[in-house]
Amino acid sequence: MDRMDCDKGIDLCASEAETVSHATEICEDIKTGTLPFPMEEDSHSKTSIQNIMLDHLANSKVAYFKSQQVGEPELSCEQKRQIAKDILIRNPGQFLSRFGKFLQAQHLDYFTESDNYEVTFHLKQLRRFHCKSTNEIDVKNRRFEALKKLVKEGIYFSEKEMKQRNPLLYQQLVGQYLTETEVEDRRNADMKDINSWVNLLLAQIERDQMLCLRKQQEDDEDGAVEEMDTSDEEEAEDDDYEDENSESEHRTESGSCDDQENHDEGSGSCSSSTRKRKYVYMSGKEKDLLREEFVSNMYRSFLEGRDEEFDYSQVDLNPEYECLALRSQDEEEKYFDSETPELVAIEQESDEEEDELDVYMKNLKPDSTPSDLAENFSIML
Repeated sequence: MDRMDCDKGIDLCASEAETVSHATEICEDIKTGTLPFPMEEDSHSKTSIQNIMLDHLANSKVAYFKSQQVGEPELSCEQKRQIAKDILIRNPGQFLSRFGKFLQAQHLDYFTESDNYEVTFHLKQLRRFHCKSTNEIDVKNRRFEALKKLVKEGIYFSEKEMKQRNPLLYQQLVGQYLTETEVEDRRNADMKDINSWVNLLLAQIERDQMLCLRKQQEDDEDGAVEEMDTSDEEEAEDDDYEDENSESEHRTESGSCDDQENHDEGSGSCSSSTRKRKYVYMSGKEKDLLREEFVSNMYRSFLEGRDEEFDYSQVDLNPEYECLALRSQDEEEKYFDSETPELVAIEQESDEEEDELDVYMKNLKPDSTPSDLAENFSIML
């Protein structure tokens, strides 16, 4: 580097340094090659991102910083910022694991140049999380994996639990076609788990809640039907009036939430009107078809996030529910850094195949009201 270039370097560096002598020392370092020229501005950019990132976390209402005792005053923004900064400096991987979900996508640029394996791993996961399209795919796949796990465990998707979550759909597709013997078998199976007065009381509470939910579902469905009838009245008022009278003849008023499918074996805690159960004979094959329809609708409800009492955050944000087959395939691709003809052929074949979840969702039938499902099946008979 000649004298003129060095002078220009001194002037440039002097604007950043505190003294001209400091700038001269920097220029000497540039000559010897111990300092790149011109001065890198990346450090200033990185510091700026760090400050913005820490300020964002300090003002977050959901980020967790430390455990506190009851009655202990809340942490100030400055305290939160310092805790996050200490973790960031001490262990960037732990910082991403703990606070990554609360960062914004642009904050991740701070970690781009890191060669730490843990940081790289979390960075990849978080980029997918902050990308809307890929995150939606991840959520669907994780829910599908969770569904398969729950089905295998046999509790959440047992007939008893599904009936509790959607009693009207169960009654329309399964309950009203049960024989006396089948009803008794189910009642005895439920009683096996009741071995104390406490369990008996809890079972009665659950039953009352289920019956009231069913009554609410019936009212909602009636309201939807009446709304459709009202709109049709404008075109054919007389015909609609006759239809409503015909429909009302098939309903009876009751003073309690009796369990219709259990042949009025007790009473619930809420007064309501329920639809009279009329047993219709069906063969075993026909019952199986209707039960499959019921289970299929319950699966769809879970996958679409409509199970109100289920904590979907334990699935949607949990990478443990990622498809194990896809994860295994990714690990193999990382291990083998070359493509043989056999691997290429397998890869092309897998690309042509539809995703397992897509195939499953396509096979699920569109949602219908319980009455529609029962009516459609009756027409088929």
